[in-house]
Amino acid sequence: MQYWKSILTAVACVTLATGCQTAVTERKIELVPGAGHIRLTTNSADVAKCKAVGDVYPANMESPSLEFRNNVVGFGGNTGLVTAGTVKQPLQGVAYQCP
Repeated sequence: MQYWKSILTAVACVTLATGCQTAVTERKIELVPGAGHIRLTTNSADVAKCKAVGDVYPANMESPSLEFRNNVVGFGGNTGLVTAGTVKQPLQGVAYQCP
């Protein structure tokens, strides 16, 4: 009898423990309309004749380039100057509206 109590207690604990887990959903970043046409550069001379419209700090490090481009569009820009990181992995930068 003691054996079955131990088995039932173990099953109950496992059932309760797994029932309390929460599902983690991935937040997939997708390009907003126009973000595919954003030009990214690390050369400040490329934006010398442009107007700065906002600072960009992508928070999603799984898709920083996509989020960076989306943020540039959100500021009304068409070019992003990457000031930290690389064009493929931008960590921060500035959104510009260029002619």
